[in-house]
Amino acid sequence: MTELVIILRELQEFDANGGDVHFFEALVNNAIYSINKFQKENGNDIDTETKSIINQTISDLLETLNKEVEWAKEEIAVDNMKEGLNYLAKSQERVINDLTQLVENS
Repeated sequence: MTELVIILRELQEFDANGGDVHFFEALVNNAIYSINKFQKENGNDIDTETKSIINQTISDLLETLNKEVEWAKEEIAVDNMKEGLNYLAKSQERVINDLTQLVENS
């Protein structure tokens, strides 16, 4: 999960106030790709509890992308930057928490 740790650091360093929603989306998508890659490469060696944590993390990341990140994009598109950045910051916090839990438990 070395790749995921690098992505997690990038997400922690990401400045939500910059409003670069597309870059944030790319980082989250890279995290999902990295998790899926890890699953494929280590599928038989991953215990049931870790598989469950992985599946929940992917589900949570996708939900965040489909809700808060989309809301952030919509608000920014109508020049409501304050609310858009608020959604983006909440998304960042949620994603960092999800990935930190996964890294710590795997």
